[in-house]
Amino acid sequence: MGMEEGSFPSDGEVQLLEAASDGKHRGGWITFPVIIATIAGLTLVSGGWIFNFIVFMIEEFNVKGIDAGQICIVVNGCTAMFPVLGAIAAGSFLGNFSVILISSVFSLLGLILLILCSTIDSLRPSPCDPNGPTSCIAPSTLQLSILYLARTLATIGVGGTRL
Repeated sequence: MGMEEGSFPSDGEVQLLEAASDGKHRGGWITFPVIIATIAGLTLVSGGWIFNFIVFMIEEFNVKGIDAGQICIVVNGCTAMFPVLGAIAAGSFLGNFSVILISSVFSLLGLILLILCSTIDSLRPSPCDPNGPTSCIAPSTLQLSILYLARTLATIGVGGTRL
C-alpha cells in the first residue's frame, strides 16, 4: 500500500491519510470500561427476567404453563438471533458503540415496562382464586400488549448488546 514516486494515491489510501491527519482519536481503552460495564449489567438483569418470566406469566398473568413455556422459548430464540441483526447494523451503518448505546436504551425501556406491569394492578389481571382454577380471569388484550411490548424492547436490547 505504499505510494511510488509519481503515482497518485488510491481512494483507500486517501481515506487512511485523512483519518490519520484528522487529529481525532476515537475509541480505544477509554470506551472499553463503559462497554464492558454495560454488557455485564445487562447480562445480569436479562438473566433475571429471562429465567423468571415463565413463573411471572403463570402466577401474575394467569397464563397456562405450556403457553408460558412456548412464549419463553420464542423470546429466548429471538434473544439468540438479535445479535446477528445488531452486528449487521453495527458493521454497516452505526458502529459498535452506537448500537450498544441504542440497545441499552431499548433494554432499559423494556425493563421499566416490565416493572410497571408487575407493580401496577391495572396492567395485570386479577389473581386466581385458590379454591378453583375456573375462577381465573384471562389477561386483556391491552395487558398482554403492554407485556409483549416490554418483552420485545428488552429482548431487542439484550440481543443488540451481544455483538
